[in-house]
Amino acid sequence: TNIVDLFANFAAMEFISHIDELFFLLASQSYVGRDLCIATEEMKNIKIPSSIQGRSAKKILLFFPMIITFAGWGWVQRQLLTGKYLEPFFTVFIPDDFNVKDSYLSGVYAATKCQSKRRFSYVNEKIVNYDDEDENVSVRGVISYCSESETWVLNSYLTAKKVENVCFELANNEIYDPCKRILLQSPRTKKYNINEISPKEWFMKSSEGGFVPVPSFFNYVSNECQEDRDCSVLRNDKYGGTCNKDTNTCDCTGGRFGKSCEYSKPCAIHHETSFSLKENQYNEGGQYIEENFENVATIINKIEDETEPFLYNNHPVYFQSHEGWGGFLIFYQGVRFIQHYVDLNELNLTDVDVDIFNDLVVEYLSNDTIPILPPTFISEQTDAGSPDGLEWYEIITDAGKVTKTKGGGFGKLALLKFQFICPECSLVGNRCGNGQCNNGTCVCEEGYDGSLCQIPRTEAPTSPPTLNLNVTGIPS
Repeated sequence: TNIVDLFANFAAMEFISHIDELFFLLASQSYVGRDLCIATEEMKNIKIPSSIQGRSAKKILLFFPMIITFAGWGWVQRQLLTGKYLEPFFTVFIPDDFNVKDSYLSGVYAATKCQSKRRFSYVNEKIVNYDDEDENVSVRGVISYCSESETWVLNSYLTAKKVENVCFELANNEIYDPCKRILLQSPRTKKYNINEISPKEWFMKSSEGGFVPVPSFFNYVSNECQEDRDCSVLRNDKYGGTCNKDTNTCDCTGGRFGKSCEYSKPCAIHHETSFSLKENQYNEGGQYIEENFENVATIINKIEDETEPFLYNNHPVYFQSHEGWGGFLIFYQGVRFIQHYVDLNELNLTDVDVDIFNDLVVEYLSNDTIPILPPTFISEQTDAGSPDGLEWYEIITDAGKVTKTKGGGFGKLALLKFQFICPECSLVGNRCGNGQCNNGTCVCEEGYDGSLCQIPRTEAPTSPPTLNLNVTGIPS
């Protein structure tokens, strides 16, 4: 588009430069009065001595703008072909409305040096592995340009190669064809960068095979920064990080994370809590029983630094242990947090082998190839930084047959009566619902219980109360 505008500007200048010649011609034809017609005849009889130097200067003045124009056009073309204006990374959110497996291809897509019709491709470094009709499949997500339909596409291709070999695979049509296995497709365009196309204009392949307008959750966001203010503006004119000029990405500080340091430091533990009392919370005499009924989920830390949280898909990972039988691994799969059941007995571990299990999880999720782990519970579709405050669902039935616009995904879901909350209160983010915050811990008023004093001891509410939850982590 910039090149077209450049030529349009020069064309306009050329037109304006010829307006005086047009008026001179009209005047000589007596269209604007007899006096101007006589004046033009007098002008025609005036002879200006010419010289070789003058003719040469005239040619230079004629060709100089043309040379400048083509030089500028060539420079812009070179910048485009070498990827100078290319966004280095995009975070892509692929909804699971039609196919759950497609959503696992969400994540960070990095620009490559591979080209299709002079347009650079983006590749997800993560390989997703799953069983498809008794066949084990490994796929990688790619954003490329399909010349047949003249559209940008996001598709998956069968691969088990390392990311270093991606350009070879993309250049080999027997391995990868950008016009096949299409999951998402832009409108017809000749644009060189996908950031010039709105995500709302794209189409997604439905379960019946046709393309329909994308669900509202589909999005792609550039991870690039130009200055420190691109890394989240906080209170008191402070920023969540600094812009690394070498990589044009944000280096987050203070425990913050996210492509733009938009998420606060993740809470070290989360409590799975209901917003009403359990039936066995009172004894036969009607007396309230004091007990801890909020199950605890603990954050998974890095192996090399146990004080830093391990991030998978740029989100923290938690494990909720249940004494005697295992627990739930809670992680972000690209568009939802999911709870995956883990049997510690199968791993020959016990509840006390916390460090060993922590390392096993980090090593497993750090692999280039990640199997799709079956979920027991799923959260709502979200781009939140933690499971704090999200709604959770149980899968009732499989998707079954779907229509072009409805159904698919996980099938029929049932809303569950619990949420995860960060028990560390503050005066800014996580406020105590019915109590006072004292050094990060809520001191509840009489008649209330829970990490944030959100549970009344007397009468259970019909719906969860509204709490001022900080869904991104601990407030700064």
